[in-house]
Amino acid sequence: MMNFGNAIEHVKRGGRAARMGWNGQNMFVYLNRGSMPVTAAFPVNGVAPNLFDAGSPDTIPRMPNFNLKTPDGMTVTGWVASQVDMLADDWFIC
Repeated sequence: MMNFGNAIEHVKRGGRAARMGWNGQNMFVYLNRGSMPVTAAFPVNGVAPNLFDAGSPDTIPRMPNFNLKTPDGMTVTGWVASQVDMLADDWFIC
């Protein structure tokens, strides 16, 4: 088990994380990497360049975001943690 901060750092490195307290089975949070028309060489709005993929010259810039996989296999784009999620110490790597 880990806290929210450790779980988010794991997700930022490409992993998945979930909470024991969530009701649904097979739910997890993952990172949807951002994209830029060129390789990002410096932080974008404070976000580290390693969280972006380089696209073609006509790529529309897109910021990275957290997504949630739901029990029925759907994706919630732009998942935002609740206050309880942020304070919980029941996060785990999945």
